Amino acid sequence: MSRYGAERETATLLERAANIVEGLPRTPDRVLHAIRIYLRLGQAYFRSRGLTAPQSERAFARAWALSQESDDAVQLFQATIGRMAGYIAGARFDGAGEMAQHLAGLMQRIPLPQFTFAGHLFIAIAQYHGGSLAQARAHLDQVLEIGELPQPPAFMNFWVLTLTYVALTLMQQGYPDQARQRAQQALARAAMESPYVYATAASWAVYVSVNARDAGTLAIAAEIAQRAGGENGELMATAVGSFGNGWLLAQRGESAAGITAMQAGIDALRATGQVTSLPAMMTTLAEACAHAGDLDEAVRRIAETQAFIHSSGEIRFAAEAYRVEGEMHRARNDFAAAQRAFARALEIARAQGARWWELRATVSQARLLQQQGKRAAARRALAPIVGAITEGDDSPDVCAARKLLAALA
Repeated sequence: MSRYGAERETATLLERAANIVEGLPRTPDRVLHAIRIYLRLGQAYFRSRGLTAPQSERAFARAWALSQESDDAVQLFQATIGRMAGYIAGARFDGAGEMAQHLAGLMQRIPLPQFTFAGHLFIAIAQYHGGSLAQARAHLDQVLEIGELPQPPAFMNFWVLTLTYVALTLMQQGYPDQARQRAQQALARAAMESPYVYATAASWAVYVSVNARDAGTLAIAAEIAQRAGGENGELMATAVGSFGNGWLLAQRGESAAGITAMQAGIDALRATGQVTSLPAMMTTLAEACAHAGDLDEAVRRIAETQAFIHSSGEIRFAAEAYRVEGEMHRARNDFAAAQRAFARALEIARAQGARWWELRATVSQARLLQQQGKRAAARRALAPIVGAITEGDDSPDVCAARKLLAALA
C-alpha cells in the first residue's frame, strides 16, 4: 500500500475513533483523548490530501477549540501550528497572523526549548510570507541559536523547515551564496527523513535556485523533486520539479518545451490547493514568454499574476512581478508606464528589505534611463545597490549589474 493509501486508511480509522469519543460522557480524560485524535487526524489529512484539505482544517480547528475549552496549553500549541500551516499553504494570511499571535502568547506560558524553537519558527514563517524579512530573520536566528531538538511527530521535520526558510529569507535579502548553502543543508538533512520530507525539501531548493538563476543547483533539486515526488506520490514536489525543469529548458533556448513544462507544473500545483508559491512561478513563466518573443502572452500572464497577488495577499514576490511588468512596458517603448512599474517594484522591495528584488528592479530602471540617454542618472541609481550586494559573484544578476555599471562609467 502507498503512503497516501496508508494515511487515508489511518484517517478513516481516526474519524471513527473521533465519532466514538465525541459520544462518550465529557470528562478531562475524554477531552484530552479527543484532542490527540484530532491532532493526529489533521496530520493524516495533511499527508494524504495536502496542507489545504478542508478535512485537516476541520480536525485542527476541533482540536484547537477543545484545547482552549480545557485550557490545555500544550495541545493548543500543536493545534495552532496545524491550523497555521494550512492557512499559509492556502495563502490565508489573516488567519496565519492570528495564529502567530496565539503562538507568541503560548511561548510565554510554556517556556521550554522545544516550544520556543517551534514558536519562533512558525512566527518567522508568517513574517516571511507577510513580506517582513527582517522580523522573519530575527526569529529564525533564534531558532538556529537553539539548534536541532527532538520534536513530536508532525507533518514536516522542523529542522529541515528551519533551514529551508533561512535559505528563502537570505535569498530575498540579497545573500545568494548563504541561501544556496542553507538550501543544500536542508536537502542533505531531509535525505535522512521520510520521502515526503526529502521531496518537499527538494521543491523548496528549486525555488531558491530559480531565484538565484543557478542552473547547476536547480538541475539537481528539480531532478530530486520529480523523482522522489513521483515515486512517492508527492504531488506538490512533482509539480515544482516539473516547473524547475521547464525553466532550465527555457534557459537553454528550448522555449516551447520549457514553457509547456512550467505551465504543467503551475497547473499541477494549483490542483493541490497549495498556492503560496504561485506568484513566483507565474511571474517567472511570464518572463519566459517575453524572452521567447511572445510579448502579448507575457503581458496577459503578468496581468493574471498581479490579479492573483492582490486577491491572495501573497506579496513576497510582488516587487519582482512589478519589475517584469515594467520590462514589458519598456519592450513596447512605453517609458512612462515602465518607470511607474519599476518605481513600484523598488518601493515594495525596499519596504520588505528584499535587496535581491531591489537589485533586479534597479538594473531594469538603470537600463530604462540608459535607453533614454540619462547615463549619469542610471549610474547614480545603480551604484549603491551594487555596492550593497556583498556575495553572489557568480550570479547572473550580480554579473549583469556590475557589467551595466561599468558600461555607464
